[in-house]
Amino acid sequence: MSKILAFLFVATRSTRYKSKRLLSFQTQHKSQIGVPVLVPACRFFSDDNPIKSFSAGKHADDTPIEFKKPYAIEGTGKWSATVSRTVTGHVIRTDVPKSMGGNNQAPQPVEYLLASWIGCTQATAVFVGRNMRPKRINIDRLEFEIEAYRDERGALSEIPIDMDSKIPQISSRLQKVEGKIIVHLKGKEKEKLRLNDDELCLLREHTEARCPIANMMIASGCIFDVSWINGV
Repeated sequence: MSKILAFLFVATRSTRYKSKRLLSFQTQHKSQIGVPVLVPACRFFSDDNPIKSFSAGKHADDTPIEFKKPYAIEGTGKWSATVSRTVTGHVIRTDVPKSMGGNNQAPQPVEYLLASWIGCTQATAVFVGRNMRPKRINIDRLEFEIEAYRDERGALSEIPIDMDSKIPQISSRLQKVEGKIIVHLKGKEKEKLRLNDDELCLLREHTEARCPIANMMIASGCIFDVSWINGV
């Protein structure tokens, strides 16, 4: 495995900003419980780069207190529906479709996960664009056309459940997120502003690395097959 990762490191470093790198590199890896998962391979980053947290992770207790960004939420659930309240004053409701035993009164939790990723990607991309050099990128908006799927056997296998039941050997996480993100830049109405391949790669890579939702999903083994393209 180390030889494969070393090869990928050299290969991706030499083609750092080529358009083909708009798709995330993935490699097979086995988790500690022996279940095959997918984790991102090393790219052009050095050994001491924080991007390693994509696959290796870092224990929360290792983070100095001054760098911890806190979140807090309280929630209650009844049957298949929940109501959660954030410390920032917002209420979030979830439910599942009637075909899954719910009442379809609110979005599914996984739909919220995808919406959270979209929101995190939007905010992070704007931040990354503002800090890109030598040319600062002013994003007007991003348009997302996204689909995702999971393997239902991760939740539905090994039924009924008793003290002798095994944990499903198929992961219940999202298996793949695919689609495209269309980037529109700020500018005069008649002025066509576009990013070149290098800039699109840089924007995508740093957005994925700095967005906590994307980082967490990729670290779980979810494949991201999402193309970033210029708006018309």
